[in-house]
Amino acid sequence: MPRPPRPILVLAAALNAGIALSGLFGMSLGLRGNPANWFVVGLEAVIVFAGVMGILAATRPVRGFREGPAIGMLCVAGSAIACAGLSYIALKAGFNGIQKDPLALGRFAAAGGLVALAALAVLLRKPRDTVRPLLLSAVMLAASLGIAATFGAPGPRHMIHGTHAIVEALIFLVGGVVFVGFFSAGIHLMITAFDRGRLAGEAMSGAEA
Repeated sequence: MPRPPRPILVLAAALNAGIALSGLFGMSLGLRGNPANWFVVGLEAVIVFAGVMGILAATRPVRGFREGPAIGMLCVAGSAIACAGLSYIALKAGFNGIQKDPLALGRFAAAGGLVALAALAVLLRKPRDTVRPLLLSAVMLAASLGIAATFGAPGPRHMIHGTHAIVEALIFLVGGVVFVGFFSAGIHLMITAFDRGRLAGEAMSGAEA
């Protein structure tokens, strides 16, 4: 599998290093309590491990990373987002305020950067076949996030709660179905783009051999 351009790998290694360091800091936060919050420590340890594996995938060919660093970047990004969110909830005993927490926002930004770099690495393999599904995926996922943000905003939520119970249930049902549809389509298109990039990479490897 051909390696992505060096600038992409350097940026990916830097973001992975930041994610791993944030995990070490998060572990220290979990250990400060009396008693220590071992759930937080465990989640932060997963973030550290994911960051280290991301660094290895970006800096050298690692056995087991047959699909190249792009898939590795996505795995690290997913682990960072999931564990960072759960760690914040466990540490703060709730989800409120996460949008203002510098550590959480930094992790989400780093994970978003890894997703963008992974998409770029795949796109550059064969732009003609990968750019269209990637763009459509971005549109679908943005639409799903917009729906979720709309239903989560105080104004629309209060308006919906002010309607009849049946109407409220129908609105949430239809909104949920639309959200799942857009989100599923976005993930499917993203997988399609990565699969086409994988096939292009295999073809390039075969030509080089």
